[in-house]
This record gives sequence, C-alpha cells and structure tokens, in this order.
Amino acid sequence: MTSIYAPGPWSIKGSGIQAIDHGTRFTIARVSNQKLSPEGIKGTAKIMAAAPELLEACTIALSNLSSLYASDHFVIKSLKAAIQKAS
Repeated sequence: MTSIYAPGPWSIKGSGIQAIDHGTRFTIARVSNQKLSPEGIKGTAKIMAAAPELLEACTIALSNLSSLYASDHFVIKSLKAAIQKAS
C-alpha cells in the first residue's frame, strides 16, 4: 500500500502528534479542545498516534480473514470500512 500520510510510527509529545522523516521529528497534528479534560486530550492524542499501526493491523487482518469469511460478513465489512476511512 502506498502511504498517503506521514510515515509511522507516530509518537506523542504533550498534545502533539509527531512523525520522523529522515531522522527529523516534526509535529503533524495537535489536539486542542476546550471541552476536553487533560485526560481526554491525552487519550485523543494516543489514538491518533496509533493510527498508522491500526491501519496496518486492519489491512493484515483483512488479508488473512478474507478467505475465511464472506464479503458481506460484519468483520470483513468493518475492516474494509475502517481502511476506507483511513485511506
């Protein structure tokens, strides 16, 4: 799969999500919301930072499960929907 986003792994620094390109760390996003608690901001940052690995896991799971389940099975449909949303 060709990457259409900053390559992972991503990490968290404060409320920012960072990636590394050629050894240089840079911020790709920052979580900022006055309605979120500090824990909510950290939780949102954590799920965002996990996105590249989650996309890869969904892609691998779909590849391995497609031969076991029909294309209309909720597992296959859920994996395809998550991959589509991230692609």
